[in-house]
Amino acid sequence: MPPPGDRHRGGLSTSPESADPGSAADESVEVLAADGSVVEIVPRHRMRSEGLAHRATFVITVLASPEPGGPSDDSTTDDSLSDRLERWLGDLSWPLLGPDVDGRPAPVPPDLGPAVHLASDTPLVVHRRADWKDVYPGYWDLAFGGVCSVGERWLESAERELTEEAGLPTRTATAVTGGRPVTVVPVAAGRYVDDRSETFGVVFVAFADRDPVASDGEVVAIERIPLGDLATWVTDRPVCPDSKSLVVPVVSTLIDRPGPHR
Repeated sequence: MPPPGDRHRGGLSTSPESADPGSAADESVEVLAADGSVVEIVPRHRMRSEGLAHRATFVITVLASPEPGGPSDDSTTDDSLSDRLERWLGDLSWPLLGPDVDGRPAPVPPDLGPAVHLASDTPLVVHRRADWKDVYPGYWDLAFGGVCSVGERWLESAERELTEEAGLPTRTATAVTGGRPVTVVPVAAGRYVDDRSETFGVVFVAFADRDPVASDGEVVAIERIPLGDLATWVTDRPVCPDSKSLVVPVVSTLIDRPGPHR
């Protein structure tokens, strides 16, 4: 039996606002102003039902090793990266994205780490959401991730969500399977808005050396898609619209053409 409520990001809940005490639907969530500042703390089910602006992470997961001299556990994914990311986002004029807005996510500045370059045939891990989910049930998602906890830092939220949903260990979150931590680096940010939701999203890339293991019941299928095929792949499948608006344009900037598979 799945837990009541949907911890994942995005859209309007179609279930009643009431939920069992202690469920995910009753967890506290930050509501944001247009500049990204926190203005209120509300239960998650109210954020869903009213489509309130909130924070969420989107972790693009690729089956590739970090480039030599690029993102690595020893260089960019240290404690200072989280501090620098928070400062940049605190000053960011969040670009608008959505079905009615022709916008693009803002790329992170160079001081947040070396640019990410990947070959077009690098495998991207996508997944299908369980049919019991009350937000986009059965839809495909291009990134792991979810709503940030109250007061949670962006990088730590991305690492936590990746471990919870994909079973991959990170610098700050250890999976049951153990293993070498997966490198997670920020690449872009944007504010997704449609007629049902408003999400301030930060996009990360996770470099995985193994396939994710879906064990929490939220993910029911996993596929590998070459990065270069993603724009075509999303055209004939139901894909979470916030994920599509944030991830597809970011992926196009990550592909290094031409170049060897890294």
